[in-house]
Amino acid sequence: MAQIRVDPGSPVDNLARAQAAIAEAATRACDICVLPECMDLGWASQEARRFARPIPGEYSEVLCSAAREHRIFVVAGLTEAAGEEVYNAAVLIAPDGRILSVTRKINVGAFGVYHVGDTLRVVQTSIGAIGMTIGADTLPPSFRFVQELANRGAQIVVSPCAWPVEPDALIRNVPDPGADAAGLWHGFYAPLARRYGIAVVGVGSVGPIGNAGPWSGYSCVGGSVAIGPEGQLLARGPIGAEAEAVVVVSIPECSIRAVIREPLQIS
Repeated sequence: MAQIRVDPGSPVDNLARAQAAIAEAATRACDICVLPECMDLGWASQEARRFARPIPGEYSEVLCSAAREHRIFVVAGLTEAAGEEVYNAAVLIAPDGRILSVTRKINVGAFGVYHVGDTLRVVQTSIGAIGMTIGADTLPPSFRFVQELANRGAQIVVSPCAWPVEPDALIRNVPDPGADAAGLWHGFYAPLARRYGIAVVGVGSVGPIGNAGPWSGYSCVGGSVAIGPEGQLLARGPIGAEAEAVVVVSIPECSIRAVIREPLQIS
C-alpha cells in the first residue's frame, strides 16, 4: 500500500514519488504495489482538463516502465484524457509493463471535473483475480459495484483513494483528524469482504488538495487499509497530511462465496 504524497497539478513530482514507492515495494518482496487515486494531478484538480493525458500515454508509461523494471504488478489512479472527456481512472499494470485493465470511476463526486465512468472489470492474474474500484465506488450507495466484481470472480478488490479532511480539523489540531475517515473505510470494507469472501484494499494519498472547488483547503490524510476475506483488519497506513508510507501486507487466500444478487445493507 503506497501511501504517497500527491501535490495538486504536479505530475512530474508525483510520478517520481510513485516510481520510488514501486521500487521500495519491489525490494520488500511485494507482488503488487497499489498507489492512490488521481496520483498524477491530485483528486478534483482544477488542472485536470489542462494536464490530463490519454491511457496509454505519457503518465501511464512512466508507471509501466517502473513495473517492468521491478517486475511487479502496479495499480494506480490517473487522470485520463479521452477526446473531450476527462475521467478519474485507474490502471492495472502487469510485471512486464502491459496495461491489463483500465477502470473509470462511476461515483465521481467531483462533478464538473470528471465524466462518469462505465467500467467494472476483473482480470485473472498470477496472484489471483483482481477487480478495481476507485474511492467512493467502494462506499454506499455503490456497494453493488463491489458485488458485481465479486460476481465476476474477483478475489481481491483494490481501490486507489483520496479521502479529504476539512481544514478546520487540522487547524484545531484534533487528535487524528483523519481517524473518522479511516474508521469509515474499515466499517464499510469489512462487511463487503466478509460477505463475498474477498480481500478489499484501499490506498489513500496524503497532502493538501489545493484549488478543488468546495474541497479547497482540505487535506488528504492517508489511513490506507487492507481487509481480509473474513472482514479482519490486516493492515492500516498512518494518518496525517504528511504521513507518507509504504505499508506491506500479506493477503490470505480468498475463496469466493456463493454468488449473491441481493444488495448488501449496512446501517
